[in-house]
Amino acid sequence: MPSRFWCNEKGGVTGDVGVRYIRGCVEPCLPDLSPENPAVLIMDGHGSHFTLELLSYCRQVGIRVVLRPPHTTHLLQGEDTTHFRVFKDRYEQAKMVALGRKVLTGACRLTVADLLAAAKGPWEHAFSQEYCLKAWASIGVSPFNEKVFWDLRAAEAKAEKVFADHDVNIDMLNLKGMIQVMYGAERSSVQPEQAAQSSRRRKREACLHSSHLWHLPGGATGDECFEIVKAKTEAKLAKVDACKAAKARRLEGKAEKRAASISLGAEVIASLTHVSQVSKLKLPALNAALAFKGVDAPHGVKKAVLAELLKSKLNLPSDSSNASALPCASATALASLMVVSAHDMADSGSDDAESDESEDDL
Repeated sequence: MPSRFWCNEKGGVTGDVGVRYIRGCVEPCLPDLSPENPAVLIMDGHGSHFTLELLSYCRQVGIRVVLRPPHTTHLLQGEDTTHFRVFKDRYEQAKMVALGRKVLTGACRLTVADLLAAAKGPWEHAFSQEYCLKAWASIGVSPFNEKVFWDLRAAEAKAEKVFADHDVNIDMLNLKGMIQVMYGAERSSVQPEQAAQSSRRRKREACLHSSHLWHLPGGATGDECFEIVKAKTEAKLAKVDACKAAKARRLEGKAEKRAASISLGAEVIASLTHVSQVSKLKLPALNAALAFKGVDAPHGVKKAVLAELLKSKLNLPSDSSNASALPCASATALASLMVVSAHDMADSGSDDAESDESEDDL
């Protein structure tokens, strides 16, 4: 098959790439694929390999997805055991040859096109039929056996023999046993409980990992795994919708609050007759008047500064001999604004808390 390249906005392997890989690479290799004639696709535990979209599509076309056990790709993935090892050496040689040719022409750097051209031969060699068969044999896929399991058991038995011959505690073979030997069983049993209280670990445990799914009957496309992924995806989408709704409520509340502030600002400015009256305005009235004038007052600025800013935006007489208090209408509007503002701030605070909690869960 010809090489295919694909990129997305994040620049990494995400869920949208998984279905494209199935359609563009897997299905063309299986022309007789159908739900009645299914095929098994073995993949590692990357999150893009068990998204709801990918599992739904694979169940529809007849692909049974099987996830490798976590932390075993260096043993159970043919690319790691064979293909990449062969490819890396030849690719480094091909790059040195390509760079030597560039130097002879006066250039000193390889372009992307040069790197792809250098990778073509090593890639075809590393993923030839010969090395595919070697890789499958090394991981026990063809011929199908438990070679890796028995190799690990043999290595474990050898390590146990070495420890026994040298009179070393066998519990020192793993980290948990080392902690138990060094600090005692009581401390080792308390540490996981303390670590579970951290917010980072709670978030990690709330996410769905391949360690929760790989051992389920039927593989990742089995009914049990599919229902788990579906429920988790629907819950995540519900939290996203809740965050969007909370954000919309906050924006709506801010818009209403700004409209009320501008309305009060119009009344306050209409009631002003002298510059001296500006200094007598309360802080909410000053902000409202500035909002009506199209000026966004910075947070934390003192009242005197806001008053001077408002004076510069108004054309009022400076004679304060006949200055009087603000009309009753402005005082009433100011009191109304303060009540509305307090109510809006309370609603906005609850929405912010709800949104923050949902975003933390995500």
